[in-house]
Amino acid sequence: MRLLEKIGRLPVGVLATSVGLVTLSNIYLLLGFPILKHLAMMVAILVRLAALLKITVHFRIFKSEYKQAVPASLYGTFSMLTMIIGSYLVNYEETIGKAFWYIGILLHLIHTVVFTYEHVVKGVNKDSFTPTWFVTYDGLLVSTVVGSAMGNQFYKK
Repeated sequence: MRLLEKIGRLPVGVLATSVGLVTLSNIYLLLGFPILKHLAMMVAILVRLAALLKITVHFRIFKSEYKQAVPASLYGTFSMLTMIIGSYLVNYEETIGKAFWYIGILLHLIHTVVFTYEHVVKGVNKDSFTPTWFVTYDGLLVSTVVGSAMGNQFYKK
């Protein structure tokens, strides 16, 4: 099977798993295992690239998943991962890191508006109202957690 076909079947949950992996890698960094932090970030960058390919090359699949509340709510982790990658990259290239951070914030705001319209304004399906919705509505908090690394004075207060 071709790689692009496999990417089309990439489960959205892998994005959430990557967010968890890079978060856990911060603990290992504090314990003196910096290589694990770097490896986790490389995996997260590859996962994000694969997800971006899925969204662009297999837009039909992405659109059908986004019509379902649970997968759609998990797509918020795409923007969260973008912000986290930005906070990692800012240590090596400030402009690129900040660009990723700002893009992640913008993507998450767009995701929140679209998700709210599709799954709240059009009508809430009680069967699809699950804890994954918190990813969408609390995901923007990632920007504040990693924001201090950006040198933004607002987050240093």
